[in-house]
Amino acid sequence: ARRQAVLKNIQAPLVLLHGQTTALEKEMEQSVLYVDAIPEALSSTFNLVPTGPADIVYIIYTSGTTGMPKGVEVPYRGLVNRLDWMTDHFNTEAAQSVLRTTPQIYDSSVWQLLWPLLHGGRKIIPEEARSLDLEYVAELCDQHALSLTDFVPSIFTEALRADVEASQLASLQHIILGGEAIVASDVREFQNRFPSIRLTNLYGPTEASIGCVFHEV
Repeated sequence: ARRQAVLKNIQAPLVLLHGQTTALEKEMEQSVLYVDAIPEALSSTFNLVPTGPADIVYIIYTSGTTGMPKGVEVPYRGLVNRLDWMTDHFNTEAAQSVLRTTPQIYDSSVWQLLWPLLHGGRKIIPEEARSLDLEYVAELCDQHALSLTDFVPSIFTEALRADVEASQLASLQHIILGGEAIVASDVREFQNRFPSIRLTNLYGPTEASIGCVFHEV
């Protein structure tokens, strides 16, 4: 029902699917294109359409906690503004190895994908089957020299229970906390255990291009 409501709302003339979602085609009134079936020669002939700051880069749906979820149109201008701010606040070194902690249905996933790539960095995608506790983050720090990651405070609180030494997170420069209210006592405990990692609290509704206010604790 959610998919059908979204497709009806945005009136997309074309829906992209891949081979594992064949059953979805029965739900679609729109034309369907299977991306894994596009010949390489054909994909190189697509016409590129120039875009400007006011054009829409994506539509993302709100959670709908206060009513029917609504699609928010985010322009390139808003996204670029957010990415530029991150470069100013965190610097390009922090973009070198960024851990994905947000599924792609949430707007935080957009900066997690694009910001490191803008600066020649990498986006590290964790194993779906593993929970993102601090022990797993420490493993990924060791493998990929993580520089920055993002937690919602409830997951951050759970992460504090992990048995991890500061030396295991030596590469981690920044953690962003957002999406929920932070718990001051958890932040203080983390700062006592890992004094070299900077914590930034971010907030913003979907309409404000991922985030619009911040405070470095």
